[in-house]
Amino acid sequence: MTASRTFVASTADGAFMLGNADFELRIARNAQGEPIITRWVATARPDQDWACGAAIAPTVVVGGRAFVGGSPDLPCTAITAEASEGRLCLQYAAANGLLVRHYLKPAAKQAVLNAWTELEAPVPPDLAGIERFDALNLVLPTSGEQPWAAYLTGWLWGPRAEAPGRPTVPFAYPSWIPRLLYDDGAPTPPPPPAGGWASSILRLIKEPITTLPLRSGKRSTYENHPWCVVRDARREGGCFVALEWSGTWEMNVHYSLDAQTVSIQTASAGDVHRLTPGKTLVSPRAFIGLFGGDWDDAYNACRRHVRDEILPPVDANYPPVQDNVGNPNASDTIERMMREIDLAHAAGYELIVVDAQWWDMSSDTGEFSWGLGSFTDDRKKIPQGLRAVSDYVHSLGMEFGLWFEFTRVDLRTANLGRHPWTPDMLLHQNEQSYRSWCQHVYLMCTGAEGAADWALENMAHCVHEFNLDYIKIDDNEWAVCNDPTHGHDAGDGEWHQIQGVYHILSGLRERFPDLVIENCAGGSQRADVGMARYCIPIQVHDRCNPSILERRYAHAFGCIYPQFAPLLAVHSAPDSVPQLRWRVMARMMGHINCDFQDRLTPEQYEEMKRLVATYKRLRPTLHGDRYLLAEPAMVLEEDVPEATNWEAYEYLSRDEGLVSLFCFRCESPDADYRAMLKGLQRDASYRVWAHTGGECGVYAGAGLMDEGLVCTLPERRNAEVFILERL
Repeated sequence: MTASRTFVASTADGAFMLGNADFELRIARNAQGEPIITRWVATARPDQDWACGAAIAPTVVVGGRAFVGGSPDLPCTAITAEASEGRLCLQYAAANGLLVRHYLKPAAKQAVLNAWTELEAPVPPDLAGIERFDALNLVLPTSGEQPWAAYLTGWLWGPRAEAPGRPTVPFAYPSWIPRLLYDDGAPTPPPPPAGGWASSILRLIKEPITTLPLRSGKRSTYENHPWCVVRDARREGGCFVALEWSGTWEMNVHYSLDAQTVSIQTASAGDVHRLTPGKTLVSPRAFIGLFGGDWDDAYNACRRHVRDEILPPVDANYPPVQDNVGNPNASDTIERMMREIDLAHAAGYELIVVDAQWWDMSSDTGEFSWGLGSFTDDRKKIPQGLRAVSDYVHSLGMEFGLWFEFTRVDLRTANLGRHPWTPDMLLHQNEQSYRSWCQHVYLMCTGAEGAADWALENMAHCVHEFNLDYIKIDDNEWAVCNDPTHGHDAGDGEWHQIQGVYHILSGLRERFPDLVIENCAGGSQRADVGMARYCIPIQVHDRCNPSILERRYAHAFGCIYPQFAPLLAVHSAPDSVPQLRWRVMARMMGHINCDFQDRLTPEQYEEMKRLVATYKRLRPTLHGDRYLLAEPAMVLEEDVPEATNWEAYEYLSRDEGLVSLFCFRCESPDADYRAMLKGLQRDASYRVWAHTGGECGVYAGAGLMDEGLVCTLPERRNAEVFILERL
C-alpha cells in the first residue's frame, strides 16, 4: 500500500499545515484569534504565494442575521488537525448555541483544496431560519493588475438585472422550457442590447472582474454553472473554483481595487433550514485549485481534478461509440429498430441505447410523458421484449442501455408494477399536486418518504432484468415541493429533493459498480459537478444543430470536464460525404452519438465506418490535456451562423504519447490554417496521420510547436482530424 500524498499537521509554533505533493497551505491565528492563511503555494510555483493574511470567514445567515466566522458574533473556538480524516477543522460557536465546523481537506492529487461546513445545534430548541452557510469563503491577493474571470452561461439570454455594469434586459429564456418552468407568460428571448452584452446558450465568458454574481437559476446550471476561473495575468496564474451541488446555489466573486484582493464565496441557496438538536446540517462541498500559466493551464488543472477525483473511473477506451435508437411508434417499426442495430454493429458501434417510450402504456406519438412510472416493457411495441433485444445486442459484442425519468409519473400508472408509487409521493405546491404539461402527468417529490427508494428499486430491477450496461437519467421538468408532511419543511423542499436524487444515483452505483449513468437532465440544465460524482457522460443540450453549437458545447464543457464527458449528438442525416465528416468530426471531441445509419447512402455509410475507426484510434487523447489553438468566434445571433474563421483544438493522451488535432475551416476565406501545437516533447518525433490524407510523415516536436502543421481544406464548412503518435 502506498503512503498518502496528503498531510495535515500542527506545527511547533501553534500553526497548522496541510496539503499534498502539489501544494502547501499554512494557517495560523491573528491577534484577534481569527484563523488566517499565512502561506498558500503550489509546488510547481513556490515563488507565487496566494496568501494575503485575510481571515477564513464562512458566513452563516439565520433569520436574516449574518454571523461571520471569526467575528465577535461567531468567534473561532478551536482549530484541530484531524489527521485520521486527512482534514483540518475550524470550529466556531455563536451566542445562540449554533456550532459551526468548517473543514478544509487537501485533494489526493493536484493543488486542490476541498471545503465544506457543518452546522449543529447541541441543545433545544430547534434553530429555524437558516438561510445560508458557506461551503467556501476565501480571499486571495492580486498583483495590482485587475484579474479576469472565466465562467459558463447556461440557458440564459441577456444579463440579470442585478449584474453590475450590465444593461437591464428582461429575464428571458429560449425554447420550449419557459412554458414549463415559468408559466405561459414567459417572455420570448430579446435581441442582444445594442452595444451591450448578451450570453447565448452554453457559452464560455472571459472578462475583467469587478463584481461577478453567478447564480443557478431554476436549476443548477440554468443561468450559470457553479464554476469559475480567476486569473491574474501579471502573476501568470490563479485559481479555479466549483461547488458540488445540483440545486439552487450562489457564487460571488469580487475584486477590491483598494485592498488588491479577490474574494470568492459560494453556498447552496434558495432553502430555509431548521436544525434539530442532535442533527447536523452539512453543506455541499466546494473545491478551489491553484494553477500557473494561461487559460489552457487553468482548464487542464480543473479537468484533471474532475477526472481523477470526482467522475467515476473509466478506462482508456471510453467512451463507446453510441447509437441512440428510437422506440417503435406510429411512424417507425420494430423491424427498423433492429435494422439500425445491425447497421450500427457493422459500422463499428459499441453501445445501443433505447430511448424513451419503451414502457407499458407509453404513447405511439412523440409525447414521451405518457405512462411514466411504469417500469414494464411494452410488448405491443417490442413483441419479443426488451431482454431479448438486450441479449441480441450483447451477442453482437455491443453494450445495451435504456432511458429513464423518475421525477414525473402518469396518474394511470399508480398501483401498477412490482414496486408501485403512491399519491402521497407527488410534489405539492400550495397544497396542490404539481402537474406537468400533460393533463395526467405529475411531478414526484424525491424528498418525500419512500419516493427515492421507489425510483431506486424499480430502476435497479430494470438494470438486472434487462441486463443494462448504461442508463440515461432524464429530468424534463423541475419544481420545488413545499409540503411539510413529506419529511421536509415548507422552505427546504429542494434540499431534500436533491438529496433524494443523490440517494438514487449513489444506490445504483453501489449495486452496479460497472453501470455507466448518463446525465441528460433537461439537456444540461443540471450539468454540475455534484451530478458528476455519479454520472460520466453529460448530454450537453437538446439542440444539437448546427455543428457550431456542438463545437461550442465541447469547448465550454471541456473547461471543467475531461473531453470524454460531454455527449455530443448528431441526429440529422447529411446530404453528402463531406457534410457527414463536417457534422461527425464536431462530435468526435466528446462522447459521440449518431443514430441514422439506415438513412445514409452507401458512400456515406462507408465514410461513417472510417470516422468510427478514426474516433476509436484517437479516444485516449480525450482523457488528457486540451489546448485551444483557435477558439470559437463570439457569435451572438440567435440563429448561430458559422463565423468567418478557423477553429482548431488539440488533445493529448494522459501519457502524452498520442495527440489529436481537430481543424474546422468554418466560413473562413482562407484555405490553409497553420496549427501551432502545444504540450509536445520538443526532442521527440511524431508520426502524423490525417483522416482524409492518410500518412503525412514524421515531424519533430520542436518543429510542430515552432513552425506548426498546415491543414488545407479547399471547401468551406469542411473539417480534418490529424492523429500524432510519439515515436
